Amino acid sequence: MPPLTGTGPGAAGTATFITVMSAGAATQLDESADAVTTEAGGIHVAFILGAVIATLAFFATFLVRRSEPGQDEESAEGAEGAEAENAPGVQETGAH
Repeated sequence: MPPLTGTGPGAAGTATFITVMSAGAATQLDESADAVTTEAGGIHVAFILGAVIATLAFFATFLVRRSEPGQDEESAEGAEGAEAENAPGVQETGAH
């Protein structure tokens, strides 16, 4: 059976929200005896946490800077040239 790769972060996020939901429901359980109300309270807390995380992520996108045009092409050409120079048995013809 092949290993399940890439499932760790998704499982951790789901487990976090389930934990928050359960903790929120436990807090509501102390205040009222109705099971539906306690579950709804826990779900409400989990959704509020998700909204806060999504809002923070949205505003964090404004802190990400774009790379300047051509910067990726220059770095790729430089890396290819360095690989060719270090490769054994490769002779440089002088024409690029």
